[in-house]
Amino acid sequence: NANKNILFSGSLGKTTGFELALKMAKQMKDYTLYITGRPYGYTDVEFERVLKEYEAENIKYLGLLDYKEYVDVIKKCTIALSLRDPKDVQHDYNFPSKILEYMSNGMVVISTKIYVEIDNKSYFSTDEYSVEGLSKVVRAIFDIEDLLTYRAYVSKYVKDNFTVRNLLDKVEKLEN
Repeated sequence: NANKNILFSGSLGKTTGFELALKMAKQMKDYTLYITGRPYGYTDVEFERVLKEYEAENIKYLGLLDYKEYVDVIKKCTIALSLRDPKDVQHDYNFPSKILEYMSNGMVVISTKIYVEIDNKSYFSTDEYSVEGLSKVVRAIFDIEDLLTYRAYVSKYVKDNFTVRNLLDKVEKLEN
């Protein structure tokens, strides 16, 4: 019985999937999209125009939050979106730290990029950078029979593989 809350956070830009998330949410009225972060690559006027264009009851733009407020939003959401435009080369060498943050909090992540650093069973990807492709994955996630168990698996995966202790263990193995 997961809530149908979705998070889009960070750089709210033209190549980070901001408008893709808005388009999806406007079509999927039974899901709530929470947006946090700051505009990137838009003038103030352009950004306001985009928000107005996609204004809907199920779209909550919260702006830039302090950390406690941000954590409160994370706790409300089941899915986090990472919608980097796969055709934009500026995203080719990003380390997916934000994805790992989401996962460590037990969120299910949908990414438009495949990251070799992360086991592909621990997040979802869409092979289409489109509203249809994204909507299909969102619906599939909420159809998972035991979503709570999957969320616990994701959180454990990050804690087992991306902590300081884990790094020190790997360095020690390498030294030996």
